[in-house]
Amino acid sequence: MAFLTLAPEIIIFIIGLHLEDGRLICTDLPFSSDRLGGDVESCYELAPAEYPLCLSANAPEDRILSRQSAACVDYSHKLPRIFQLCHICSRIRTLVMGAPQLWARQALCWPARADIILQRAGACLLSFISKQGLCSCIFSDIKSFLHRSIEIELILPGVYLRADGAHLSMSALIVNEILRANQLTDLQLRFDVRRGPDGPSAPRIISIPSLRSARLQNAEFMPVGKALRVLHIAVEPRGPALSLPHFISALRACPNLQELALQNAIQGEYKLPWNAGLASGCPLVLESLKHLTCSGEQNLARALLYWISVSPVLDCHVDAEFRLGTTPDPFDRFSSELAAELCVLLHPTEVTAMMTYVRARAAAEDTGSPFVDVVPDLPPAPVLPYLALNVIPDTEVKDYYTAWPRLVTVAAAEDREGALRSVLAGCDPVYLGPGRMRRTFTMRNSYASFPNRTAALTRESFPTYMRPKHLGMAVSLPFTAYIRQADADDDVIYLALSRTSWVPQDERDWLFILAELPQLRTIEVLAAAHADCIRGLALYLWRERGNENLQEIEFQRTGMSSSVVQSLLEEVHALTVTRETADEEYHLPRIVWSLS
Repeated sequence: MAFLTLAPEIIIFIIGLHLEDGRLICTDLPFSSDRLGGDVESCYELAPAEYPLCLSANAPEDRILSRQSAACVDYSHKLPRIFQLCHICSRIRTLVMGAPQLWARQALCWPARADIILQRAGACLLSFISKQGLCSCIFSDIKSFLHRSIEIELILPGVYLRADGAHLSMSALIVNEILRANQLTDLQLRFDVRRGPDGPSAPRIISIPSLRSARLQNAEFMPVGKALRVLHIAVEPRGPALSLPHFISALRACPNLQELALQNAIQGEYKLPWNAGLASGCPLVLESLKHLTCSGEQNLARALLYWISVSPVLDCHVDAEFRLGTTPDPFDRFSSELAAELCVLLHPTEVTAMMTYVRARAAAEDTGSPFVDVVPDLPPAPVLPYLALNVIPDTEVKDYYTAWPRLVTVAAAEDREGALRSVLAGCDPVYLGPGRMRRTFTMRNSYASFPNRTAALTRESFPTYMRPKHLGMAVSLPFTAYIRQADADDDVIYLALSRTSWVPQDERDWLFILAELPQLRTIEVLAAAHADCIRGLALYLWRERGNENLQEIEFQRTGMSSSVVQSLLEEVHALTVTRETADEEYHLPRIVWSLS
């Protein structure tokens, strides 16, 4: 059981450690906070010991999510490393000692002296930390711990609750505690998926009038309330997913929702959303909704917009799964499916009007009543001149260069930062400022979602005509489809490849990506790029004579020696001289790269 109650401010609790000669050394006595002067960030190495570091945060700008916390564990000693904590918590110097909840925390991690620690803890807030969190819990669930330490009561904080890695068997207990917290405003719960033949039960709806923000993973309940502004629901495979009618009915109790993120949280078929079986045929009105994320099977976004009437959505993310590799003619049928998904992405408000039209027409056909068949027009898509691209290839197969990629993310925004932030994997919606707009589309290969060698062999067995001849060709499908749906070929002036992305390797790769962007001015490659990538881009620009408005190309991570850079400079210079001797006024854009 994992049940973590966070303190009202950022605190890093350290027991039995002190700073000496640039190292954190174990000791039996607590140390004073003034001993931690100097450059704490340099103390990245912990001496082997049984004493854990405990970290808690409650400030929204520095909140530590479960996956980040799990990444900070040194699995050799079950200790987080201090330099990793520095990257997560901006207030690393606020190291304090003596808070009562410290002792209750250590009881879970220091079983040899648990009784002494519990005596020192007193009637303080009790913290449970999971194996997926900062350190290991020696008790199997919350009940056994409460039975051992009967003098310590489970007390919910006034405004914030977070549980990490809890078993679904403890869901009812946590719900009962939540219902008793009449001032709870922030809720973060991550449960483990229930194993066994029965599987998880259908999520129940609970009302929390004071709740403003809820982020749930694999939870068997869904909180609602008029004060709710942020709702994130994520469900792992075989987890407790909601049905579309159940979800829409529950959402009617959240009229002031501003941010909605669904990650595989809705089950069922969405191709015919009017057959969802809702008791009320009236759409749900969410006038305040500004951020919408739909992740799941195809057509989920269209199904939601059929039943939800929204005002202009500023930040929209459609994350759709496609079964790539089994379609007889993938480059024909796949393009039309992409166009349908991207139409929803770029015109969410107008698609709502279109769904109203479809709903009225279906009702007229069922009743035989007259119907004025006037199809609403779709206005031009918003102009978003900054694009970012993130391509994750299928590295499990032998030749990923002729295989469908694992995922491709295309993000468009009004500025560079907004586009780059959108393509980061697992990035939550971030407030962009009043009136700022962003669109993100993710094409996910459902056959490569859970990589392993057995599944890779299945993907390798797909017939050749069902696979792309070139990875750049596969990437160009969602990329060019987005450009054409947005009618943005003359608007895009900036293109970035994110740090985790595959980068074009030769001239043909660059052709597939840049051919649709004639007005491009800047290319920024944040991923690791080698000499062939830079040489291929120069050859494309020289031979195709395209992108004449391109002014600067920046490579931030080349990893090349100065001699290789000098050789590339000579090659690029030779290309420029060749063009000039052909009596053509052409100059390659300025190319900037880093040797790091």
